[in-house]
Amino acid sequence: MRFSVTITNNRTQWLLLSVVLISFASLIAASLFYERSRVIEEQRQRLITKARVVDENIVRQLEGVRNGLQSILADLEYFDHFKARQHLLGLRLKALSDAMPGVRTLNVLDASGTVIASNRAELAGKNFADRQYFTMLTQTPDPGDLYLSQPFASVLGAYSMNLVQVSTNEGGAIERVVTATLDPEFFQVLLSSVRFADDVWVALAHVKGVLALHLPERRDLLGVDLNTPGSLFRQHVDGAEPSSFLTGPVKTTGENAWMAQRTITAPHLRMRGALVVAAARSADRALEPWDQIAKLGLGVVALVSLISAVTLWQTQRNRARAMAVLAHEEALRHQAEQEVRQMAFYDALTHLPNRRLLLDRMSQQQAASVRHGRYSALLFLDLDGFKQLNDRHGHDRGDRLLEQVAQRLQGEIRQEDTAARWAGDEFIVMLSELSGDAEDASQRAAQVAAKILASLAREYDLDGLAYRCTASMGVALFGGEKEPLDEIIKRADKAMYQAKASGRNAFASAAPG
Repeated sequence: MRFSVTITNNRTQWLLLSVVLISFASLIAASLFYERSRVIEEQRQRLITKARVVDENIVRQLEGVRNGLQSILADLEYFDHFKARQHLLGLRLKALSDAMPGVRTLNVLDASGTVIASNRAELAGKNFADRQYFTMLTQTPDPGDLYLSQPFASVLGAYSMNLVQVSTNEGGAIERVVTATLDPEFFQVLLSSVRFADDVWVALAHVKGVLALHLPERRDLLGVDLNTPGSLFRQHVDGAEPSSFLTGPVKTTGENAWMAQRTITAPHLRMRGALVVAAARSADRALEPWDQIAKLGLGVVALVSLISAVTLWQTQRNRARAMAVLAHEEALRHQAEQEVRQMAFYDALTHLPNRRLLLDRMSQQQAASVRHGRYSALLFLDLDGFKQLNDRHGHDRGDRLLEQVAQRLQGEIRQEDTAARWAGDEFIVMLSELSGDAEDASQRAAQVAAKILASLAREYDLDGLAYRCTASMGVALFGGEKEPLDEIIKRADKAMYQAKASGRNAFASAAPG
């Protein structure tokens, strides 16, 4: 700073210096107070956002599991017509569990609680009538509700939960029960994706208070009852809002923390039971950068009072560094959200659209086909002999085959068409608006089906193994009139089995819906 006059009086110089130092110290104090408030607010918003991201992704996962459970209940009557019902239904459950990320075990139980089919053959015949997730159905079983069990410890020591749906007879008594055991490893990946610092921890608990998952991993905390008087969990559950931000001591760790909690209810799923996700951070650890800045500011005021310009420059440089760190963390958060979205709508192995995205596109395409008066087609294909490849040469080569099949499918269709992985070694190709004439549309679909079969029948290179694999395919037209999506898929699936029965490496056309 330059002055227009020269000050020669020592007392005046000291008075002016005192004023400058007091003003500077006041400015530093105000700046530190603002920065501390900003850090607290920023951490609050980030933790609330992380909890919301987990909520949204878990709801999408619950929707997918509910759809899977409903499809199993809908298919039970079909499988009852087969003598090898248990075996065929077990294969169906295994295919579904393989295609549903986040689900470890699928069971179908009868009214007595006995497993009549499972994706894990060793569970068939076991009785689970004494399990909480079965006993809770006996009071008021409702086929429209999705039941969420409390966390329970598996034989491996991991805590998991079951999603349950029930079918009843005309008298309202339990007829069949379908359960899906959630895979804690899937939810660990989801929760770990929202941790933006090493001192941030994320937890998932049942609304009753039983802790099911904690990251960083703390097995000694799993199963702990959080629902104690005065706890942050109890304060959240007793509150009127589904989302909260609280500060105080954490029961599981004992540290003073900022905690964002969110109750996951998903009313549209009619879920009995709820989850609570918590994202928290140690207040002391989060304020460590601010503590350093405060000490630096006080040191600058005490030691370098005559060079205020240098002090100001140093403060600005530190702030620029802090903003750069925040910008970097924001970029990492955005990247993590994109990765979670990729996991939600695309198959991790083949990178094709998954079941959820396919059904969404089918719904839109059917509406467009009916509106424009043009037929579309659904090609349901299943690889022949895929299980033998896995058994003889291992799952790694089986995965390579699935990847190459996906590439060949994409190479044989138009940009406006969709190739998706349905389940296991099952794929679905949707051909959009082929023709306004049903016969012409059927011929065009048959041409594409023949091209795909020829492409898939070519030799594959599976990590040095020359291998040939064929496929069986069912073709179903849709779009002439509004039709449930599952009926379209069932028609194509039935035609696929007809093609497989006719000798494989062929396609068959389904009867009109």
